[in-house]
Amino acid sequence: MGIMIFNIGGRPGQGVCERLFLRRGFHISKLWQTKIMQAADTDISALVEIEQNSPHPFEFFMDLVGDQSVSARTAQAYMKSGGRVSHALSVYSCQLHKPIQVKKLFEILKDGFNEISSSLDLSFDNDSVAAEKMAFLVYLASFLKENKSNPCEPPFGCLNFRNLVAEFMKSYYNIPSTSDNVAVFPSRAVAIEISLRLFSPALAIVDEHLTRHLPKQWLTSSAIEGRADCDRAKDTVLVIEVPRQSDLLIELIRKLKPQVVVTGMAKFEAITSAALVNILSATRDVGS
Repeated sequence: MGIMIFNIGGRPGQGVCERLFLRRGFHISKLWQTKIMQAADTDISALVEIEQNSPHPFEFFMDLVGDQSVSARTAQAYMKSGGRVSHALSVYSCQLHKPIQVKKLFEILKDGFNEISSSLDLSFDNDSVAAEKMAFLVYLASFLKENKSNPCEPPFGCLNFRNLVAEFMKSYYNIPSTSDNVAVFPSRAVAIEISLRLFSPALAIVDEHLTRHLPKQWLTSSAIEGRADCDRAKDTVLVIEVPRQSDLLIELIRKLKPQVVVTGMAKFEAITSAALVNILSATRDVGS
């Protein structure tokens, strides 16, 4: 275990400095900070120019006390008007989370995976799942490096992965399931579209938050008008956007009688199973 000292200049914002280490798998803590008055004759026009082409502003302060920062452009204007600005000097302690796994991961990626290595983000909002995610990343990177050509998996996805998902649902949610109950898709949007194409319902109602990537012709008003004539173009599914609120959703299910219902759950309704039970009851009543 060694110690490295980084002197990061250029007055970047604290968020940029912290993010620099977080995305590489470090735990960080601020040990000390002070503010230093900027010399009145300092030319920061170069920083203003850089800032215009970057989403991350530099960080200056209009005094030595407050924590509210201003951009380089604002600081320059303030200085030209006779004001004095300061910048922060901070000392951080950074400790690598799971150092063995992080080292192994970057060793795997150093040859032939430069783009992935430079964009890799190892920051985790929840430390309790960091270890599991890191182990998976190392396994995935090892697999991709050792297998130049991936085997052809079944249409519903890798059997081993589906078994793991089924075991997870059984262990943590007490849902009796096997790999036959699990299908793997590239994304939720793809799963919805493929399912609707497969079932080809006369009418499907879909959560308004989940329709963004569906074919535009499925969401047109002309399709609604043509429903009575049952004159639908090939590969076209009539989709109605619906709100996520369960009482409104249930009312639309009873009125429209769709063959397929795709919805999410509002956070305040996901606390108990009551809303889901009511939705299932409504779909059963109309035969969805």
